Amino acid sequence: MRLVAVALLPINEGSLRYGSNNAGQSIYNSDKKLNMYIEQVANKLNIKGHPVGLLRKMLFGPGDLEGHYGDDDRYYIIDFARLYPPEPPSLRK
Repeated sequence: MRLVAVALLPINEGSLRYGSNNAGQSIYNSDKKLNMYIEQVANKLNIKGHPVGLLRKMLFGPGDLEGHYGDDDRYYIIDFARLYPPEPPSLRK
């Protein structure tokens, strides 16, 4: 038997404020407060900003990272699995 639990966040497609949810066709970074938070975290992780998409909008981290402003007036970051580089597989058995 396996149990999988997933949190239901108070976000929707209209709450996206940072990153992209459509493979880079649309890039969002218009929320100054969220941009500041993400840049602070990126600085601590030594991640540099880079231009993303056709309009070359500046993002810190992967382009598919999503920052949302939830219905409860809080910020949520999702899809950040590619924030860190992949680890090689363990050779221990």
